[in-house]
Amino acid sequence: DFNKAIEINAQDADAYLGRGVLHARTGGHDKALADLDRAIAIDPRYAEAYAKRCFVKMMIDKPNDALPDCETAVAVDPRHRDALTNLGVVYAALNRAEEAAASYRRALAMEPGNGDANYNYGVLLLVQHRLEEARYHLGVGCEARVTAACELLASVRRAP
Repeated sequence: DFNKAIEINAQDADAYLGRGVLHARTGGHDKALADLDRAIAIDPRYAEAYAKRCFVKMMIDKPNDALPDCETAVAVDPRHRDALTNLGVVYAALNRAEEAAASYRRALAMEPGNGDANYNYGVLLLVQHRLEEARYHLGVGCEARVTAACELLASVRRAP
């Protein structure tokens, strides 16, 4: 129980992160951001907290606000695959396609089967009309059980 952990130790950054993630999953974005802010205040080098805060900001469609958090997460931990994938999503939302592609490629270089990175890279490639590459990455995303990748791949396969 995260509340109990925080009650026992108000400096438990992991407990704030965990509670923030739960709030985000249940639509409590403001509470999630407050808990993630607290986790970062406790540990300013907590890459996971920055990555999660970036993700929550993207959930509420604030890519400009999310960007510094994703960049910080990657600066603190250059091998944080989720942060790299999220950074790609943020760059794509900001119409910075080349930076998005580079971020996805960095994540995939570390974990070629990363479903989310493959799915998001596939979407970007599809928008760029790079159909064969898009199909490949959507296929890998689908194999990794990313439902949206499977659905999009099915529609792309039907396309001429």
